[in-house]
Amino acid sequence: MLAGCVSMRSGDGEKSTHLTADATTQISPDLLLEDLAFLRAKLLAIHPQPFARYSQADFKRQYKLLKDTLNYPLSRSEFYLRAAPLLANLRDVHTYVNLPRDQFGDFKFRGEKLFPLAVIVDGGQLYVAADLSGENRIPVGARITAINQSPTHFLLNVMRTLIAEETQTGQSGKIQSEFSWLLSSMGYGRKSYQVEYRWQSRVYSAEVDGAQSSPKLPPESTSSESHPSPDGQANESRSFYGFSILTSDTALLWLNDLSEKPEIFSAYLQEKFALLESRAIRNLVIDMRFNSGGLSQNLKTLLAYISSRPVKWAERGTIKISSQLKRNHQNKTRQRRVDKYDWGLQWLPLEWIDRLQTQIWWSRKGKLLDLPLDPIEPQDNYKPQRVWVLTNGGCYSACSFFIASVNHYQLGKTLGERPGSLARFQFAYPVQITLPHSDLEVTLPTMRVDFVESPLLQPALPQQIIERNQSDIEQRRDPVLRRALFEAEDLLIEIN
Repeated sequence: MLAGCVSMRSGDGEKSTHLTADATTQISPDLLLEDLAFLRAKLLAIHPQPFARYSQADFKRQYKLLKDTLNYPLSRSEFYLRAAPLLANLRDVHTYVNLPRDQFGDFKFRGEKLFPLAVIVDGGQLYVAADLSGENRIPVGARITAINQSPTHFLLNVMRTLIAEETQTGQSGKIQSEFSWLLSSMGYGRKSYQVEYRWQSRVYSAEVDGAQSSPKLPPESTSSESHPSPDGQANESRSFYGFSILTSDTALLWLNDLSEKPEIFSAYLQEKFALLESRAIRNLVIDMRFNSGGLSQNLKTLLAYISSRPVKWAERGTIKISSQLKRNHQNKTRQRRVDKYDWGLQWLPLEWIDRLQTQIWWSRKGKLLDLPLDPIEPQDNYKPQRVWVLTNGGCYSACSFFIASVNHYQLGKTLGERPGSLARFQFAYPVQITLPHSDLEVTLPTMRVDFVESPLLQPALPQQIIERNQSDIEQRRDPVLRRALFEAEDLLIEIN
């Protein structure tokens, strides 16, 4: 029933009263104040614990400071730059505000194009990961020092105010993956970009044309497969998985999210683990870097395939009842009834479908429901002898819980960078609302999920931390994967 994580959002259905506004339309202070009050009211009504990592007193202070500045008209983009830091302060990657989808069209209407370089954020530095302009005028590994005369440290500092920081690696990873859109959202979108960069101790400048679509860092797996939905149409989750047999004893499984339909995800794992068995593959490397999270059902399935005993991905959940949650569950239950129940049961009231739905249906708004989470029973499948799990700051939400579970139950060795989400507890199952005048889209979680009691102070921290340096970027080396393969092959030499 509850299936969504960071990459699965449901619309709230709020109606906008400003449908004809574009990015440059000036919105009056009175309407902006109404939007701000609406945002605060929804945060308090929907979020199960908004001040778990940021005090309510500090939030009130920041809210008042923002409210006091809304005394003259602002465009939607300008209001976004004011409102986004308010939610980013809560340090919850499931709580944020975004420009609306039609903002992308507005960029084209104003003649803007997106920054054409995929980048790597390393602390206060910005490096080129790939030149997607087609011109290849700037070498991979070059350190960008300025864009359109604005120093990169200034640009990154502003972006950090817009993106929630559960972990530093996670915040950097989010900026890295959304850099081109953030740059345009900040008003730096252009038809072309003047880029100053440093390469081999010399400073250069180049002008590069903007891109029509958002550049993304290419996956690091050596082989990948996309998966259409059963009806042959494009999969809405755009999951992109990879599987390669690297040596006679070692295979690589790469998952960019956990958002695939559960039946497709389960069938995919069944096929790949059967292949491992047929080839007698003893070592499995699971690459979870840049995994944005997704469905808890898929998280449980993945754990079941590598575990030989019952495990828990989390101990309990706390659900906050709100009108948005009830509406979301009503829609989900109706769809479940169509998908999974015989037509003869369609006459049953929605609230009779299951116990959780009954509780949600009849509970008053504002009530917190405790939901114990059952252990995951192991799947009856071939189990590799050794498992390595790779992680970095792009591993969010359910992915972070997976890393924590592997560590807690000693299901394998984790190595790489720290995940982007904390794992002691998280907020999940978001709904989306629209601010009525500015059309800004606000995403808010409806549930808190607590990890199992663990002696580990930071359960999602990799057992071995490996960071990619500038030389690795320049030479296009993957030190994390190389380390896992080295250990796998070295172990086999010892065994044999």
